[in-house]
Amino acid sequence: MWRPAAFRFGLVALVACGGRAVQQPLENHGAPGRGSVVGAYACAIEDAGYRYPAFRCVIRQAGGKLELVKLDGSQRFEGEVRQAARGGLAFSGRFYCPFGDCTQALHGEFAPDGGGGWKGTFTDARFVVWMTPAAGGAYGGNGYGGQGYGGVGYGGAMVGAPPSN
Repeated sequence: MWRPAAFRFGLVALVACGGRAVQQPLENHGAPGRGSVVGAYACAIEDAGYRYPAFRCVIRQAGGKLELVKLDGSQRFEGEVRQAARGGLAFSGRFYCPFGDCTQALHGEFAPDGGGGWKGTFTDARFVVWMTPAAGGAYGGNGYGGQGYGGVGYGGAMVGAPPSN
């Protein structure tokens, strides 16, 4: 019987934490270029002058690396981010549609946008990504686009796995 990984491995996590559940909320610490960029964001893709609605995305620490993942929507991206010149973030990963047909390598840079967020431009794509800190630094839930429907497991999203280019 198929069960979500969280259900199958939840007991291991519970035991590893001394038998009690531990929650650690993600927070946005400081402005772009200063302090940690780990936290919850809203990401909007702009293409040909049209900005699509923002969806949830997150920068998180994963195995000694920083990982940026767009969690919702029919077009997503995921990959590693590193500090870059002028306070920006270099991005190396992939752009994909959860059920295929638009997968491509994605490389570029997120620069501070002057308003507390980031503007991502890419060498192998025409679109721009606007990323703003999420109110309260929270993400999650299980509604449309949430972890159960259209979220983390939708169409084989690889959250936590190394990006495949």
